[in-house]
Amino acid sequence: MYGRFADYYDIVYQRYNYEQECDFLTRVFERFHEGKVESILDLGCGTGSHDIILVERGFEVVGVDSSAMMVEQARRKAGNRGLEIEFIVQDMRELQLSKRFDCAICMFGGFGYLLSNKDLRRLFNGLRKVLKPDALFLFEFWNVDGLKSSPYRSWEKRESEGCR
Repeated sequence: MYGRFADYYDIVYQRYNYEQECDFLTRVFERFHEGKVESILDLGCGTGSHDIILVERGFEVVGVDSSAMMVEQARRKAGNRGLEIEFIVQDMRELQLSKRFDCAICMFGGFGYLLSNKDLRRLFNGLRKVLKPDALFLFEFWNVDGLKSSPYRSWEKRESEGCR
């Protein structure tokens, strides 16, 4: 799905404040990690906007995304800024990495694409292998319907009712 969207992703989100979000992540690292966070695994990295900022702030980051076209955009953006960031095309449920990280992040609602308990188990089993002891895992959960039903009708609900 995101492959076709990759060319437009950064245009759509150009007003999003990634710097502010990275400020927040850094504060969380400082508050909740016992040591210093140096290495970060970004799951569902998209076009690498968080990764670029975090690398410019001195972190070592590896970005993972299942969309080859999103990863291609991320590599291009990092290269245009003279940054060497490792971006890998890989499903977050099937982590195959040789490195271990101080922290994993999954921003912009990527965690919400894990739709079953099996998906969650696969992700957490993979994270157990690639995160150091006492590592952090930070994620955003945008699917508020999973917590409380929204008073607003979504396009999905309308479509399921036969209204297109």
